[in-house]
Amino acid sequence: MDKNFTDHLNAGGLGAAVEVFSTQAGFFHGDMPLAAAFNPAVTLTERGTLLAFAEGRLGSSHDDAPKTVLMNRSDDMGRTWQGMRALTAPGCHFGPRPYTLRGNGREQVCVLVCYSRYHLRQREPDESQWGDVFGIDASGLHPQAVIIVIRLISDDDGATWRTDALTGDSDPFRVPEPGNRWVGFGDFTGTVETIPAGPYAGRRIVGISAKGLERMPDQPPDNMRDLESMGSSILYSDDGIDWKLGGVIVDWHGNEAAVVPFGKDNGLFMLRRWNSFRGNDPARDQGYFGRRLAHLSCDGGQTWSQPFFPEGLPHALVEGRRFDHQCLPSLCAVGGTLVSAMPAGRNPENGQPTRSHGVIGYSEDGGRNWRVKPIDAGLFSYATLYRVNEAGLWVVFSRGTHGEQGSFLRAFTMDWVRERE
Repeated sequence: MDKNFTDHLNAGGLGAAVEVFSTQAGFFHGDMPLAAAFNPAVTLTERGTLLAFAEGRLGSSHDDAPKTVLMNRSDDMGRTWQGMRALTAPGCHFGPRPYTLRGNGREQVCVLVCYSRYHLRQREPDESQWGDVFGIDASGLHPQAVIIVIRLISDDDGATWRTDALTGDSDPFRVPEPGNRWVGFGDFTGTVETIPAGPYAGRRIVGISAKGLERMPDQPPDNMRDLESMGSSILYSDDGIDWKLGGVIVDWHGNEAAVVPFGKDNGLFMLRRWNSFRGNDPARDQGYFGRRLAHLSCDGGQTWSQPFFPEGLPHALVEGRRFDHQCLPSLCAVGGTLVSAMPAGRNPENGQPTRSHGVIGYSEDGGRNWRVKPIDAGLFSYATLYRVNEAGLWVVFSRGTHGEQGSFLRAFTMDWVRERE
């Protein structure tokens, strides 16, 4: 194992929390202060550079706040960091997700970013100006598209970046013909993973939340917030450049989902966050409310199994009601073990319940039964996992409901995970 990685660890195989994105450092983007660093993710380049990304929420930690893609960089496997950078102009986006791509003899670092078209229009109504204002060429967008996917691309290990908007045939959220299912929102969740073998070997996948309708109306709303039906899916790419939408689960039960390739057949395992009930849902009275949902796919994410309810993961309930530690469950697979990170409790912050008490869960039976182990007793919300090798992982997570106290990284080993306390 890399010495810079093991230097993080105590004798038991757990590292201290290292601050990656600080909301206390007086960071400004233009005239807007950084209010939250949320939903972080990391990737490791061939040169050994660890790059971290997060939603930099400006002026407010609200979901609809203007945001920039924050980046930080470490040359010693996360022990020290060079300093935060803002990569994009303020605009409303969700879940920057990094991955690396090799082609033409060189490595590219890419970051998928999902923008709300409605919120960009609030900042600049004239889409012909978006190239100058946001660095986004909107000329190829469908008139009814409500979401814009872009790739940030670096050819020099994260030093400089350019922007590619996925439009036309490359747009994973192309608006279909009337009468077909229409999906209006995608929020990247989990980590970009690569299927290692089998019929879909080399395919990259990333979980998304989905908002949409079973049938496309004549005049669909242009604001994702006006779409009620929630669901989950993946985006997938066989070349790392063009991305497509997988099969969508549209229901009332879950939205944000992490997905990993898993098992000897390299199928996909999906773990979803539960949502509020709508209407007369039979699961309301069956003890499932607050549970996380799981699905399997054996065709690369085109179709999904009926849900099942994993045992042993923390419930998002207090006195039978949904509350604020309900949160995206992250995922990775290490050999035959599934690993997840999520909050398991809440602490009061400004009189409000706040996601806290981070745990690492692991399952050795395909995700049906889990054990959990505390990893962080502080505020702990949206997290992602990154596998360094078969023995070691990073978890990078937000502190505060929406990252109001920044984002942090901890290293740990699978021996630490499996060691009973």
